[in-house]
Amino acid sequence: MSTDDQQYLSDDELWAMLAESQGSERVDVLFELAERASARGDESRAMTLVGEAEATANAADDPVAEARAVFQQGVLLYRAAEYTDSADRYQRAAGLFASVAKDGWASSAHWGRADALRAMGDYEGWLAASLDARASAESEGDLVLFGNASLMQARALYYLDREEESLQACQDARDAYRQVGLPGRVGQVDDFAITVLLYLGGTDRALDLARGCVVLA
Repeated sequence: MSTDDQQYLSDDELWAMLAESQGSERVDVLFELAERASARGDESRAMTLVGEAEATANAADDPVAEARAVFQQGVLLYRAAEYTDSADRYQRAAGLFASVAKDGWASSAHWGRADALRAMGDYEGWLAASLDARASAESEGDLVLFGNASLMQARALYYLDREEESLQACQDARDAYRQVGLPGRVGQVDDFAITVLLYLGGTDRALDLARGCVVLA
């Protein structure tokens, strides 16, 4: 049964399927049950289920599923404000994804780690993880992820008082989003760049960008 079909099953049917499944099929059922538990706000149950998914994937020698499970642990730990553990899980997931040439997914894991480090107040770590996310996205040729990582980099640089570098990262993010036709995200980048410019006293440049944001809106 496909993962799309599983969403139409009841919880009882999924638990019955779990008792009879193994390997990759069992991992998929565990992911679906974890997602439902998380949607109900039962993050503890969701964490237990993705932990079992990780162990099952490892036993089945399925590194992609294992990486997905570790990544999801990072998500759940972040929601629980356990940022140090979240960052560790994201870092491990990034390594697993990279080992099987899933650079786009690795970029998402680096991005998650960057956000966890930001929440911890580790701005240098935030910047480093953002650069890792950017490099993975560039390797994959994923302009959306590249734009996301570049904007994260810009924010980290701003907090580190490296405003001119922050503006350059904003430009990189803006260019990426424009290439894939995402004007809304271009506007988000410009909105942040306005903050940086105002801090630097560049009111004229900020005004030009603000006008552009109005046009995009």
